[in-house]
Amino acid sequence: MSVTLEQVNAVVGTRLPSFTYSFTTRDTVIYALGIGAPADWLDPDELRFVYDHSPEFVAIPTMASIYSGELIRYILTGDLQGIKFNPLMLVHGEQQIDIRQPLPTSGEITCQPIISAIYDKGSGMVVVTDVDCQNAAGETVAMTQAAMFIRGLGDFGGDRGPSSKVNLPPDRMPDVIHEESTLTTQALLYRLSGDGNPLHADPSAAAFAGFDMPILHGLATYGF
Repeated sequence: MSVTLEQVNAVVGTRLPSFTYSFTTRDTVIYALGIGAPADWLDPDELRFVYDHSPEFVAIPTMASIYSGELIRYILTGDLQGIKFNPLMLVHGEQQIDIRQPLPTSGEITCQPIISAIYDKGSGMVVVTDVDCQNAAGETVAMTQAAMFIRGLGDFGGDRGPSSKVNLPPDRMPDVIHEESTLTTQALLYRLSGDGNPLHADPSAAAFAGFDMPILHGLATYGF
């Protein structure tokens, strides 16, 4: 599959149809479990993320990143406003969230997505989407931005986009070493929050994409 610069220019700036993310306290708990909470469920400060009967029950702020799950499912159709690709070649590259107010633990969030940029990285294409997430009162709860990397869909003559700053660690022993481990089944649990890409669950799909085994969602480690 290939893409032309004309196709890309026609897509950038497109406002996609708005959609509503409806969720309950159960979904809020499932998200928290999917990113590895709680570190210690006997600790009240941790239990409040996963126990909806806690008087201090709250949503973990990074949950805003899954409000636009419907957008991910749209992109996984492999047809981005006429730009066609194999969904198994898609990986989540970057994510940003701008929290405007405390996240609700249940309710409805209306999301208005826009394709804000597409960059040519040579080996692939980066698609940047911005989403305005609003509550029932029309107030912006969060703004999110995601960068999706589609392998094999580059070299169309487009802008490479901004380069990330190189953050080299100092050449000395670290001040502190802290290690954490995810569950071997973490991806199977996290996918219950809406990202059903088979790359994260099906060994044959992962092998087709060039991985030894299903990989963990980038957004799972983002919240971990």
